[in-house]
Amino acid sequence: MDISAHLLPDPSDSWRSHLAFGAVPGPDGTQTGDIDRLSVQTVAAQRFPVPPDGPGLCVSLASWMNGLPRRHQDESFTMAAAFLAGGASSVLGSLWLVRLHATALVDLLFHHELRTGHAPADALRQAQLWMAGPVREPPASMSADVRRLAAELLNALTASGHDPADPAFWAGLVVVGR
Repeated sequence: MDISAHLLPDPSDSWRSHLAFGAVPGPDGTQTGDIDRLSVQTVAAQRFPVPPDGPGLCVSLASWMNGLPRRHQDESFTMAAAFLAGGASSVLGSLWLVRLHATALVDLLFHHELRTGHAPADALRQAQLWMAGPVREPPASMSADVRRLAAELLNALTASGHDPADPAFWAGLVVVGR
């Protein structure tokens, strides 16, 4: 089972960080529609229903810095740590801010690799190797729609003048847990 979420960190206190579902703040700070929030405290208090014989719950929080603590008495507590405390077996997170198109592309490749049977750490490694490689064709094993999306994300990244092989776009993504 996979969860992909958008993290809105609180720069002053990690305990106030939350996941946002629904409308999120725009560039000017205004919000449209209702926002459902899931706080770090709520996540840490959960006991996710994970079958004992399966691979476990893999959570993807790659779009924001969530692997680093903010200011709190327990400096190792992050949203990623909250999911692990709640029973997730692994969490994909970022150590620094990354470009949206690059993150989306790596996350897409990561989930594709998970679906082909790779463990989370191996799935991330395969996605990062793909980004670093000289030839980037979306895997033939992806569905046509997913291949098209991967190509669009890659084109958007390169059209903005960025090289997908630049480690700044993918090296900060890490898997914690098992």
